[in-house]
Amino acid sequence: MNDQAINGATGIFKNKNPNLLKADTDIDAIVVTLRKYADKRPTLKVYAREISRFCLWAYKELHLPISSIGVHEARLYREFLDNIPGDWISTSPSPPPRNTTEWRPFRGQLDEASKRKALTSVNVILNQLMNGGYLIGNPMSGVLKHAELANPKIDVARSFSIEQWTFACGVLDAEIENSVEYDQGEQAFGGDKRPILRRLKALLHLLFATGVRRDELFKARLGHLKRILVDGQASHLLTVTGKRSKPREVLIEQDVMQLVLDHVADRSRDFADDLDTQQGRNRIPLISVLRRPVKTYRRESKDDQDTRSVERGIVMGQRDMASREGALSADGMLAQIKSFFARCATLAQDAGIDREAFDNATLHWMRHTFGHSMVDAQVDIRVVQKALGHVNINTTAIYSKADMEQMVRGLRQGSAVVRRTGG
Repeated sequence: MNDQAINGATGIFKNKNPNLLKADTDIDAIVVTLRKYADKRPTLKVYAREISRFCLWAYKELHLPISSIGVHEARLYREFLDNIPGDWISTSPSPPPRNTTEWRPFRGQLDEASKRKALTSVNVILNQLMNGGYLIGNPMSGVLKHAELANPKIDVARSFSIEQWTFACGVLDAEIENSVEYDQGEQAFGGDKRPILRRLKALLHLLFATGVRRDELFKARLGHLKRILVDGQASHLLTVTGKRSKPREVLIEQDVMQLVLDHVADRSRDFADDLDTQQGRNRIPLISVLRRPVKTYRRESKDDQDTRSVERGIVMGQRDMASREGALSADGMLAQIKSFFARCATLAQDAGIDREAFDNATLHWMRHTFGHSMVDAQVDIRVVQKALGHVNINTTAIYSKADMEQMVRGLRQGSAVVRRTGG
């Protein structure tokens, strides 16, 4: 198969006229489309992953570029997701690097919600390729419309109990207490783990105390804070921009604010932070890398678009761990959190605490933990809705255990009556 056939330059459904994306190949068109989501990292990550899988499937299974995929082939992809072949699934306990022979596109069979997410993501990208004039139509639109797939639901059970959260806080405090501190300049970033641990503490407590999403925290800056006095007590309100670009304010109490300031003080002199002006504070992230990152960029070769380079071409090689101002990325936050929770899992076993939550926890668990803790503390559900940025109050109501507990009490009462009457 020649290069033009595989890169989509001569795709059957590729518009032969100039397109608004200024793209000549499928990969070029997808990359331009994905750039639209550069400031929405979680969305970008999902869309890039799913369109990459779709491209790989088309190339490997059908020997077609996506610009030659019709409705029939789109249905075949839906069937493929219903029963993913074994050679597409990784058997490694942790994902191997993409540039190794052990890497596979999937880590297991997909549940119904994951299938819907996969097809929806592909549909969105193909639709934008069509709207940009690159494709003459979107073969996935009809397939998705008729797919009998369950709507995804929020799994709020993925959260920590107060016992687990208290245990994690104790583990982190002990790590900070037992770490070695150095007094001389650059040693503080080499041998001393305290700046890293102080950042971790600020990160964890910010997530627990505010319920912000990871992308919201990535964009948060000191300049987005304002100090307020309520009932004679000082607090801070942080303005974050949530889904649909909707701003909201979340509360940061003084103790958590001090953790943030302690972390900011650990930032390298390379950043030349200006805390005295609004313009300077607007550039200082709440959660930061400790040194200014050195970025490297890799240019993809136009001739290197075979089946092994499709995914690399779409994602474009770089996985940013920080913004220009040094804000720690969602990937960077997750790496810190997962490493810490792994340590908690090991210690939890000896402390008689269920380790499963620590083994599975992600950043979003902290958001669910915040939601549960506020509802359990009988905070007005409308206040919790506003803090979490939910459009629909029914989404917030999922955090309430009242309906479940009422059901259990009712069934227990009925069961007791049945047993007494010998029924």
